[in-house]
Amino acid sequence: MLVPVCSLHTYLHSWFDSQFTGALGVLLLLEEVDRILNLHAHLGILLQFLVRQHIIVDCSMKQKISLFIQVSMMLANINCCLDAIGYYFITKEFREKNLKNLRKTFSSAEAHSE
Repeated sequence: MLVPVCSLHTYLHSWFDSQFTGALGVLLLLEEVDRILNLHAHLGILLQFLVRQHIIVDCSMKQKISLFIQVSMMLANINCCLDAIGYYFITKEFREKNLKNLRKTFSSAEAHSE
């Protein structure tokens, strides 16, 4: 499960680097990773439902599904924590760019008024 996610993450990262820069690229990358990890978590919930409805009855399969749910939920929760850090840096970059633009605007307005 982790190998396809890691290779997909590497592919997406290289694609986003070529398509987007800065805060927008990071934001889109975080969103895509969220979708991938939450898809795995919801797939695990669906499998757990099938176990509880006695559609899946094999004991070894039940154990694998239980482990899959735990790992996928753990990764999704860790990703939520890491998203907060990513959003902090996105906001910081956005503010810095806007402050520079505001300073340029005010300095050019002052130059024109004198």
